[in-house]
Amino acid sequence: GNSNSNSKPKAGTIVLPRWHPHSGISDVNPSFRTASPIMNNQGYASTIWRNVRKRNKPSLWRHALRTYDRMEAAANDSKTSVLRIERSTIHHEGALLACAKLGLWKEALEIFESVEKESVGLVSNRRKGEGVTDSMVFSLVKACVRSCKKMGGGETTPLEERRAPLDAAVQVVKTVHSHHFPVVARHLNPLAAAYQSLGLLEDAKTLLQQNLGDRSIGPEPENGGESFNVHDVSAKDKASYALLVKGAIVSGSWADA
Repeated sequence: GNSNSNSKPKAGTIVLPRWHPHSGISDVNPSFRTASPIMNNQGYASTIWRNVRKRNKPSLWRHALRTYDRMEAAANDSKTSVLRIERSTIHHEGALLACAKLGLWKEALEIFESVEKESVGLVSNRRKGEGVTDSMVFSLVKACVRSCKKMGGGETTPLEERRAPLDAAVQVVKTVHSHHFPVVARHLNPLAAAYQSLGLLEDAKTLLQQNLGDRSIGPEPENGGESFNVHDVSAKDKASYALLVKGAIVSGSWADA
């Protein structure tokens, strides 16, 4: 029995590691006797998205953010290791979605700016699909809008403080063309609606009028779908016109409505 256990494997035999790693777990674990196996990049992405997808679970959304933050420390430790931990688009998008659900606009802006800084001038990153994406911009917008709503009425929070996240999101949206995708109505409509909820009707109107063009075709049926036209990618949609009409009616300008 001992001779068989100590004998070398036959030629062509596949030698398995001491333990069988699952997807998302690194097979590089030199301290396997004293420490649990560590996650690889896929494992971190799975953990972030598994928690951020949950409905009405703020504690799990925060756990997703903590996992994202732990990746930074793991990345610094892995610079001298065989296993390289590095955050990529899938990790950034998951963290920004968590910020959007929690209304953490400052944290979302910090993540977005770090991604933006890393992607500036890196043509190779853009070729691989890295850098700022449309989903990141939309999550940042949602984080800013939700933060504005969570601040409560004007009696408890000054107006300037409530509009601060909206102003920050507007500045980001105005620069998305530098990331090779256009400004579209779904980026601006939530911000315009939030401005209107604060009573800033002129700001909402200016935001839509200056950043979105008029439709080249239409109007569409009331309950029908909008026909796609490549020239109307950065044009107003039904929701944009509805916001403009609402703002005009509230301000008493029936001619504009």
